[in-house]
Amino acid sequence: MLAEFQQARRVCFLPNFGLLHVETKGTGTTYTTSTYTYRDDGRVSTIVHDTNDGTPQQLIYLYDNAGRVVQISDSGLDGSSYNTVYTYDDRNRLVSEVRSVDGTNATIYHINYSYDNGGNRKTKLTLVPASSTEATIYSDNYYYDTDTVDEAGNPLDAVAKYGSRNNRLMYYTSKKWDVVNGNPTLSSSETTWYYYNDYGHVERIVTRNSEENLYRGTRMEYDKMGRVWRVTNDQWVEDWRYFETDKTDWGRLQYWGVLAVDQAMSWGLGCRGTASC
Repeated sequence: MLAEFQQARRVCFLPNFGLLHVETKGTGTTYTTSTYTYRDDGRVSTIVHDTNDGTPQQLIYLYDNAGRVVQISDSGLDGSSYNTVYTYDDRNRLVSEVRSVDGTNATIYHINYSYDNGGNRKTKLTLVPASSTEATIYSDNYYYDTDTVDEAGNPLDAVAKYGSRNNRLMYYTSKKWDVVNGNPTLSSSETTWYYYNDYGHVERIVTRNSEENLYRGTRMEYDKMGRVWRVTNDQWVEDWRYFETDKTDWGRLQYWGVLAVDQAMSWGLGCRGTASC
């Protein structure tokens, strides 16, 4: 059935629990089926991604006594196995994430996070080592309507724009550094701004590439219930529809479709929360 659509998605939920059980999505004749299993407390235990033209990928989740994910083990599509380990601070905030090849000390990436006093993420620093003297560093810095100055130290007049300070993300900067012989050199940078409607929903996201001075944007539209109804940019349109009359499935996703802007919309069908779907 999915082969009939340019791009489609089919979802199935576990009866009585409302937990996602099976999801199939794809483009044309290529698709992936993801199957989810859960622990008794409802937290996901395993996810298996099975493509119709490749090797299945399995992810296994481990938790600490506080119910936080502390490790995800996965078998890659290339047959390798990997571990991603997560650590948290005393306020349950993620502070580091390290991915490595299973059974070795070979680090694929190392990410550190920092936060402000309100719990907003302020920085994300990613190290991708290539050798003992070479690496790539990605640094992200986030600015909110609770901040008083921007990256350059200029005043942020968020109250004049939005009338209140609600921890809304105003913009963030992303920079890439190439490290050779221990010396970092800035190779690219971007700035992404967020704009909101009167209800606090993200209405537009605009990104500027500093090197090429190019802008790209995404616009979100919402229905009367505040649910995402349409997402558009200069390349594609994504539409969402929900069950409105069925008491059992009311509010759940019913249809989802994506298309290039110069083509007619093709729809994928949702699935009711029954054991047979």
